[in-house]
Amino acid sequence: MILVITKENLEITSALKLNNIEQIHAPGNLNVQAGNSATLNDGLILFQCEASPIHCKVGLNWIFTKYKSIDFILFIGFLRPINNSILRNQVVIPTEFLNLDEPPVEW
Repeated sequence: MILVITKENLEITSALKLNNIEQIHAPGNLNVQAGNSATLNDGLILFQCEASPIHCKVGLNWIFTKYKSIDFILFIGFLRPINNSILRNQVVIPTEFLNLDEPPVEW
């Protein structure tokens, strides 16, 4: 199973060819959906994490407690590109790494 975490409400369901999407009843205002991806050939959990680190921590903790079979985590929208003209086939080097428990890593 793959966990996809996004900051904004991105329309990635068509790109991942998701089917059987269902809203998961999670505590609080967690936006968690589950479905199957034909592109990735695996089950998928979509988690929209707001800007609050506490919201992300609570959501991740709840997801990992409920779903033990997560093999891979994909973060989308958490990297800031070096410039705005970066194309899809270029390498993106993050300018800032963030950790929920520690301050940003300095280069």
